[in-house]
Amino acid sequence: DAIIKAGVRCVVIAARDPFPKVRGRGVRKLKRAGIRVIEGVLEKEARKLNAGYFKRVTTGMPRVIAKWAMTLDGKIAAYTGDSRGISSRDSLRYVHLLRSRVDAVIVGINTVLADDPLLTARYRPPRGASPVRSQPLRVILDANCRLPLTSKIVQTARRFDTLAAVTRHAPASRVERLAKRGVTVRAFGASKKTVNLRGLLKHLGTEREFTNVLIEGGSEVLADAFEKKLVDEVRVIVAPKILGGADAVTPIAGKGVAEIVDALRLAEVEYRPLGPDILITGWTRPAYGTTRNRKKASGKKFKD
Repeated sequence: DAIIKAGVRCVVIAARDPFPKVRGRGVRKLKRAGIRVIEGVLEKEARKLNAGYFKRVTTGMPRVIAKWAMTLDGKIAAYTGDSRGISSRDSLRYVHLLRSRVDAVIVGINTVLADDPLLTARYRPPRGASPVRSQPLRVILDANCRLPLTSKIVQTARRFDTLAAVTRHAPASRVERLAKRGVTVRAFGASKKTVNLRGLLKHLGTEREFTNVLIEGGSEVLADAFEKKLVDEVRVIVAPKILGGADAVTPIAGKGVAEIVDALRLAEVEYRPLGPDILITGWTRPAYGTTRNRKKASGKKFKD
């Protein structure tokens, strides 16, 4: 209404809002008012920028980013389980920035037991920039509710929102102890061994209306996410270090594929230095959807 009232003669739209209650209505109203509407200008870029929103509105699921740091020979931990210090300080700053931009950070219980992480966004923005206003929800995949009461996660649960995703087989006594310390405990699935990751993501997308979720591992969790085709984007930090060892931990566990031809191929791959490390990003699918209206935004029409 404000655009019509202002007498605007032409409106350029990158992509239509997929939200059912408004989808296409604004465009039709503008056209009925005699306003020229050009659609599809930088549509691909707009959909990519808002990939989380587009996915949640159309599927009820948030965009899922899988992230890990590994050595040049593809290890995320030594054979002893030690994983501290793989990436540089520049990479760590990037990870904290990334956490500050997502709604939730997901890790498996084995990661908590091995590293005792805090999983908060400890990012210091440049002078004059806006500080981190909120922390991501910390989600622990913990089928049998083994999360230690002495862990940093539990000790800070009253300060930072924390969700322990368990199964129906989790002992009630352990669930109660965590709940008393401020941890939200919810069951996803009936399996004794694994949490229903798809069900958890559906909960985060529909009930909490989260648009972007970061999975940080470990290897079993990442394997489950890839095998179930739940990952939309991959962000991998490669450090110029070599660990070696047949028993050293690799990023993605599971059986894997039998032939190279069946390997998951990433699209729109980009590379960026992070100090001595390299950040590799790519998409498993075009999470921003199709670009049906790009032909309507030809160069000649746009110049008019």
